[in-house]
Amino acid sequence: MSGNGPEKDAVALAAERGDAEAQFSLGVIYDEGQGVAKDAAAAARWYRAAAEQGHAGAQFNLAVAYHRGDGTPQDPAEAVKWYRLAAEQGHVAAQFNLGVVYDKGQGVPPQSAEAAKWYRRAAEQGLAQAQYNIGCAYETGAGVAKNPREAERWYRLAAEQGHADAQHNLALMHYHGEGIPRDRNEAMKWMAQAADRPGMYRLMTVAIMRRFAPWAIGVVIAVFLLIWIL
Repeated sequence: MSGNGPEKDAVALAAERGDAEAQFSLGVIYDEGQGVAKDAAAAARWYRAAAEQGHAGAQFNLAVAYHRGDGTPQDPAEAVKWYRLAAEQGHVAAQFNLGVVYDKGQGVPPQSAEAAKWYRRAAEQGLAQAQYNIGCAYETGAGVAKNPREAERWYRLAAEQGHADAQHNLALMHYHGEGIPRDRNEAMKWMAQAADRPGMYRLMTVAIMRRFAPWAIGVVIAVFLLIWIL
């Protein structure tokens, strides 16, 4: 939506009349400066108007505004409230962010089980970062019963979407056989895919820290050099 001229005027009129979708759209117009000067406070006001009518996107955007203190005083507890309302309607980004605030204790006491619950809900909708986070939870037993096979499953789903950290962890799990059959070919496959992304130096550090055999470190370095040369 451009937010210019008659179109913006029509949205503003509908918003004033109480149309939730128009209120949300007007919030976006002010948030992004579409044909108007950016105005975070006006954006937050319109997001709230739509959010109070149950608009999930507006609830999420309002939560982000409270989380960051963008156009409204920063209020982590209020952010959690609006994240939850949007998350309960199935808003995937709200589900993920709700997991994060419970994970980090932002506006609520840290609760790993609640974090894992919301990470999983977002993961089930295909969000790669949530799939990675729930994979980590199952690998370490944070908020869920430790389950290497579940960790591998979620890491794989994220890795197949190109998530570099998931590819790293999947490679390590297969190399070490951590709760799953050891498979060096699978480990090297994911190592090579991860090597094609910006986290290469991190991968090499993790490999060393996790006591990869010297030949494996050599292969990682060789892959990196080959990519660098090509």
